[in-house]
Amino acid sequence: MPADAIWELERNLPRSDSWEPWSFVGCLHGDRRWDQPAYWRFEWAVVTLADEHSGRDQLPRDLMHGIFSVLSYSLIVIGSHQDPTEAFELVESSSEDLRAYRDRLEMLSEGFFRGAVPDLGAGPAVNPLLK
Repeated sequence: MPADAIWELERNLPRSDSWEPWSFVGCLHGDRRWDQPAYWRFEWAVVTLADEHSGRDQLPRDLMHGIFSVLSYSLIVIGSHQDPTEAFELVESSSEDLRAYRDRLEMLSEGFFRGAVPDLGAGPAVNPLLK
């Protein structure tokens, strides 16, 4: 299971040999679109990796870098979409959806780096991979 999670993370990193343009980040960047199934896969990977490394005082630097890169890029894209002075716009996403995505990314990020991701399998948007 962790090897699949690592692969899912790496396919979202443009400098990785596993990069795929239809990954979550690939869709955000190339299509300017939030791909929900691709996001669910990324979120599943982060939660899986957080569980795998729970209880450890230190995490591998490449793991932290990869997760931070995807999370920070995603938040930057959302911020650019919401900034009226930016020319960037995500298609097929309402402001309400983007606020929910941003909040979820923040919970995921804070939970991963704190060592305890909150239950993301509940609430209005349920990740079917976390059930």
